[in-house]
Amino acid sequence: MPGDWCCTSLVLEESNNQLFETRNSLYQADGEGIRMEAPVETVELLRAGYSPDQWEALASIRSTLDSGSIGDS
Repeated sequence: MPGDWCCTSLVLEESNNQLFETRNSLYQADGEGIRMEAPVETVELLRAGYSPDQWEALASIRSTLDSGSIGDS
């Protein structure tokens, strides 16, 4: 479906931008997609169901919590 994401392990080989082979699987793309690379720290967010659009918001919240600025006056 449009807007869905697929997270795989490292793609070892691809054919015609449609077939993608990883160590244990072969994936076939359905239609055009957007290729992206993700920093290692965001891969777990993707696997947990967060979209790349949500990563920046989550990083901002984490930064705020880590700085201890919530509730400080």
